[in-house]
Amino acid sequence: LLQLLEAKADHGRIQLYGCKLMATLSRGGSWGEQWSEKAMAIVQQIICKHESDACVLYWVLWVVQQMNGARALVAPLQSGVFKLPSSVVAALKSLGAISFGQSDGSGPQDIPAVIG
Repeated sequence: LLQLLEAKADHGRIQLYGCKLMATLSRGGSWGEQWSEKAMAIVQQIICKHESDACVLYWVLWVVQQMNGARALVAPLQSGVFKLPSSVVAALKSLGAISFGQSDGSGPQDIPAVIG
């Protein structure tokens, strides 16, 4: 999957369905730590290339949150990865949809990182 997403980086629909699959894999426990670094690099590439596609952006942000929790959504905001205001709004909406304290990667210890 990661090789396909990397090879077809310019194809929005491939990125969309690849992100949906990555979100499903991470939720089912199939996602291994050995893939997370490469996956995050590809996810950042998808964000940069497809941030004007709202559907792809929604799913790639969902993957980021599923893989690494709330803090992972804050990192691109702080580093300036998002170039379009609509991308920043999408990331903030994703953060707003998290039930802090009720899911993995969104415990009380994550709140300061989100606020800061």
